Amino acid sequence: ERILSYWRKRKRKAPPFIGSGVSPHRSAELMRAWNAGEIELLLAQSGAIAHGANLQFGGNDIAWFGVTNNLEHYLQFNKRLHRIGVQGAVRIHHLLIRNTVEEPMLAGLSRKDGSQTAFLDALRDYRAGYRVSGGLTE
Repeated sequence: ERILSYWRKRKRKAPPFIGSGVSPHRSAELMRAWNAGEIELLLAQSGAIAHGANLQFGGNDIAWFGVTNNLEHYLQFNKRLHRIGVQGAVRIHHLLIRNTVEEPMLAGLSRKDGSQTAFLDALRDYRAGYRVSGGLTE
């Protein structure tokens, strides 16, 4: 809402938005237009677009305005651009205010990701026939 109000205050048309209150039909229409290169800037809520969206053909930059505490939404949202077929490097930017709760929240996402990765690695090793405690073959 804060981003959209920025545009309204300047009496300019806001960029298209996918999120709360936007119909699935409109969301699909916007995703098609994004991938066709018809949209330069697309606003989206992470939970609304984290799963099932292929957006790799419309751009290379994601800018987070604030931080989510939901690791799944964060990782999945970023993967909407970072997919096979994307042209060039995908860049993820974080627009944060220093000395606020946003900095530790972003660090917390990194810790969650590390813990999740360690758990999944241990599970994979266990399923492959290793004992988790010592990494020795049974």
